This record gives sequence, structure tokens and C-alpha cells, in this order.
Amino acid sequence: MVFLNIDKSILGWYNVSTIKLLIVNKGRFSYNANKLYSITKKSRKIMNYQSDRQMFDVDIDCGECGTKITQLPFQPSGDRPVFCSNCLRAKRNNSNGGGQTRQRTMYDVDVDCGECGVKITQLPFQPSGDRPIYCFECNKNRRG
Repeated sequence: MVFLNIDKSILGWYNVSTIKLLIVNKGRFSYNANKLYSITKKSRKIMNYQSDRQMFDVDIDCGECGTKITQLPFQPSGDRPVFCSNCLRAKRNNSNGGGQTRQRTMYDVDVDCGECGVKITQLPFQPSGDRPIYCFECNKNRRG
């Protein structure tokens, strides 16, 4: 098996990464034309969607830097802040892939595991005292 790297910029996509196409054709090397056609067809659809997207005229300030925003690809509801493209890009780059995550608060406690008796010194919640507390291993075994 041989792989051919084709730069996505050739296909009209984003220019950074590459697409690997499997090449095998009766002992001779050639690209998989159907796969290449399918990829270029999809990229054209994506590009057309982005260029034909309806834009709404608005008069809003960016929720982060205060820059005036005059057009948006959606109608803002007013209950959440709207960000300019620069601030939105910075927020995306700072996030770790998913939504906003915050550091979990750990509580210092001095309790024994309700099953094996191991001392537990930290918990991700404040225990109420009316239910038994289990260590990590016992909790994992109980959940199956």
C-alpha cells in the first residue's frame, strides 16, 4: 500500500493539513479518482454554504473588547453576549476543544470509606453526612 499526500489547498479547503488517499491499481500507482472527486465536491458545498449565508444587519458592541459589530450570520437574542471575530477566534484558541471547563473544587475531609475503611482526605463535593462515602476503587466497583 502506498499513500499519496494531497495538500487541501489544491482542493479549495483549508491549506494546513493533508488528505491521504489510498493508491493501489493493479500494481500501478494512481490516485483514487472517486475519492478525490467526492472530497472536492464536499469542499465546494462547504464553501458555497459559507458564501451564500444570510447576514443580519445589527448595531451591537463586542462583549469582550467593545468593537462595533454591524453584521452577524444569526439574529442575536439579546440575552447572551456577542463577540467580534477576533475575540471569538481567541476564545476558541484558548479553550481545550470543548466548552468552557473550570477547575474542580476539592474539599478537605477526614472520613473513612463506607465499604473498605480507607481514609479519604479529599472529595470533589461537600459531604452531607447522611449517606456513606466510598473511596475511588469501591465507588468504581459499585458502579460496575
